[in-house]
Amino acid sequence: AEAHEHGARSETSSCSGASSVARGQKLMIPDFAATSKFARDFSLLMAMKTWNVHAWPVSCCQYHCAWRELKSAVKRLEKKECIKAFSIFDEAQCSQCGLTSLLDQDQDEVEQRYAQWCSFCMKHLVMPRE
Repeated sequence: AEAHEHGARSETSSCSGASSVARGQKLMIPDFAATSKFARDFSLLMAMKTWNVHAWPVSCCQYHCAWRELKSAVKRLEKKECIKAFSIFDEAQCSQCGLTSLLDQDQDEVEQRYAQWCSFCMKHLVMPRE
């Protein structure tokens, strides 16, 4: 049995802390590729760059101020109960970095298929879910 993030015990957890295909875990969106570790790390860094947080007197730089706040946010969020309405964006995925996204609903089907650019790497088309 393993512990869920909010203290309950379960024989099977659908979202353990580590990512490992070797342990037979399935992806949350099975017909998409795994998002690269680089893209996951960098997208967190980009989110941190949007925060105006208090500068701790003992912090050496803005990165470590934001990092401290990220750790605090993780602690707060892991105490929350499951959010049934939470779901991973599953309409499209970047073929380069693997981030998932929603399609622009103002575009027609052809535009959605060919005119979507990844908001992260800005280089590659976002490929719609087949």
